[in-house]
Amino acid sequence: MSIQTMLDSITAGGVVSVLVIILSLIEITPVKFSPLQWIGKRVNAETIIRLDKVERKLDEHIAESYRNNILTVQDKLLKGERFTREEWEKALASCGAYKEYVKNNNLTNDVIDEAMKYIKHQYGLALDKADFVDLGVKA
Repeated sequence: MSIQTMLDSITAGGVVSVLVIILSLIEITPVKFSPLQWIGKRVNAETIIRLDKVERKLDEHIAESYRNNILTVQDKLLKGERFTREEWEKALASCGAYKEYVKNNNLTNDVIDEAMKYIKHQYGLALDKADFVDLGVKA
C-alpha cells in the first residue's frame, strides 16, 4: 500500500468522523432527525417498554379501585345507609374518574354504568331533602 493511498483513506475517514460528530450535534431541518435522540431511544428501549407496562398496570389498578368504590357505595345505598357530604363528593368523584378512564380507553362496563346512575339518582334525592349525615359537634 502506498503512502498516498494511506493518506487518502485517513483523510476520508477523518472527514466522515467529523461529519458524524457535526450531524450528531445538530438537527437536520425539515427532517428533524436527531441522532442523539435516536441513539437514546435504542439504548433505553427495554426500559421504556417496562415503564409502559408498569403505567398500564397502575392505570388498571386505579380503575379497579374506582370500580370497587362505586360498587361499595351502591351496596351501602341499597342497605339504606346515609352519607356525609364528603362521602357523597368522594363517591361522585370516583364515578367521574371512572367514566373518564372508560372513555379514554374505549371500554364499556354496563354494571358500573348502572351503579353510577343509581348513585347519582340517590344523591339527587339526598340533595333535594338535604338528607346528609352531620358529623359536626354541636355546642
